[in-house]
Amino acid sequence: MAYPYNIYIFPVMRSGSRSEVILDIDTVNFHKQRRLDFNKWIYEGVPYISANAEKVLADKVINKGKEHEELHVSDYDMKRVEQEMETISKWVEEGAKEEYVVSGLNGFLRKLLYRELAKKFPHLYSSTKDLERGRKEIILKAVTLEEKKVLQDKKIEEKLEEIRKQSGALRLLRLLVNLKAPIVGHNPIFDLMFIYSHLCNELPNTWEEFKQEIHGLFPVIYDTMLIFGDEKVKKLSSEKQSSALEAMYLFVSKSKELAGISINIEVTTGLESKYLQTEHYHEAGYDSYITGYSFIKLMEYIGKEDFAKYKNQLYVHKLPYNYNLEGKEVLHDSVM
Repeated sequence: MAYPYNIYIFPVMRSGSRSEVILDIDTVNFHKQRRLDFNKWIYEGVPYISANAEKVLADKVINKGKEHEELHVSDYDMKRVEQEMETISKWVEEGAKEEYVVSGLNGFLRKLLYRELAKKFPHLYSSTKDLERGRKEIILKAVTLEEKKVLQDKKIEEKLEEIRKQSGALRLLRLLVNLKAPIVGHNPIFDLMFIYSHLCNELPNTWEEFKQEIHGLFPVIYDTMLIFGDEKVKKLSSEKQSSALEAMYLFVSKSKELAGISINIEVTTGLESKYLQTEHYHEAGYDSYITGYSFIKLMEYIGKEDFAKYKNQLYVHKLPYNYNLEGKEVLHDSVM
């Protein structure tokens, strides 16, 4: 049973960080020819951040106010905050019955004010309200220390939930990791690097480290590029076959020797007429579908016993060995 999906993802713009989306004109034209919906990609794309970025943001929320950041304060800034503190002191002395609003401060002055408030008025609870054009105001109210802790915990949980919503595609990756199902790709080495660098962390400095990281995420990976080059499969044709995904699928689906391997696939996402009757090469859902189809045909034809040697072996262009995710690489027979 096949569940093909096309999931558009678009990076999250995070406060305090600079991100870039760089478009190569040849790549844009490639996708234009294949009718990529750029509006859907930008306006409706699933957000994502890396696991490392998620941790940094979450730690920042949890430890906010606990940092001992050194603030280099000018006399003018200190005087501005001292004036605000004097007004707040009068409000507290008068009973602090209503909320107190502080506006007109930039981010640096707000941070400085928060520091002074924590020293002098630990019973005051503060929250920040977003206004138009990026402006913010601070809202203060007097509470008991117990009430303050409850309100702070609630605010932390709300901010952590915002981060979880931003993580988007990272949550999907975690589902796949927890599932521990075999991952099948066609020449997927660069896809795996792309996934890791965008949803996990920066790429490690060495191949050995990367192998450990990827193998930890996906214990079982198969590469149909390698499998299609199996000697038993090569003997099915007197001509040299292209190893491109499209060529592999056409060969596997039309080969007389593989016709006896019956696959009756039910496509369950409303794409029956699209994928079962027409070709959509380079569309993610379609490429995944035909990769899975070819994988099943090849596995059945080669035989599960001989097929086992392809587990966690990845093809790399022009190298005299395959990448082995479980151990040391071995040179191909032709170069030994």
